[in-house]
Amino acid sequence: MVERDIATRLKETAEFAKREIRGWTPDLDTKITQFAVSELGFDVDTLRQGYNPRNYKTLYYAYLGRQTELKQQSTRPSTPTLQPTETVTAKASPAVQKNPEDMSMEEYVAYRKKQLSRSR
Repeated sequence: MVERDIATRLKETAEFAKREIRGWTPDLDTKITQFAVSELGFDVDTLRQGYNPRNYKTLYYAYLGRQTELKQQSTRPSTPTLQPTETVTAKASPAVQKNPEDMSMEEYVAYRKKQLSRSR
């Protein structure tokens, strides 16, 4: 009775896979089963007892995701070694200005003359 139920579900699952999964082949079925055993930790008997169209489709999508992940890892370009950039410095430092309140009268007169000559 149990064996017949499992056989019926396996047959329904295979028909579903042929109909709904593009490119399905018995080879793909073997790969999905191997993936479920090696990557997800299922044992074959548990898989056989649990196969139904919904579970099979879930395993198929997990298999596709893992294949995509492996493909992306293999095609990632290696990160180039970064070289330090050139240090750029100013040709001339701007003159440091003293606060006008701290200037002597001679410094302040020169400071104001310079300001006035720039504004004309």
